[in-house]
Amino acid sequence: MSGNLSSLRKRLAKVERQLADHARREGLANCTCKAVTLAIPGQEQEFEAEMNLPCPTHGLRRLGTLIHVHYVGSEKEPWRGEDISPQQDPISQETRVPKDHGEINRLVDLYKARLAEQDSQKLEEDADDT
Repeated sequence: MSGNLSSLRKRLAKVERQLADHARREGLANCTCKAVTLAIPGQEQEFEAEMNLPCPTHGLRRLGTLIHVHYVGSEKEPWRGEDISPQQDPISQETRVPKDHGEINRLVDLYKARLAEQDSQKLEEDADDT
């Protein structure tokens, strides 16, 4: 009898694994997360719209690898933005200045904070389940 019970437990564990794998694959089929996302100054509205779209599988939509673009212009091109902390370009010897990207930086930081919060909540839920 004990052999039959052991066999039953093994078969039950196998069926549970198969059901869990099926549910995981089905959930991933609905996933809208991205592999790569660009965070470009001047396209703050597009980035904000991307980060606020929910994922049916994960809740918070994961944006994958963030490529956070920073523009640097010269003092000779004031139309590109405000001049901030000039630096000497070693090749052209002209003064280069980073441009102010406050809004896109704020949105990227907000997204990273949301992601960190969701990850910590998931860890707490997993700890509570064990």
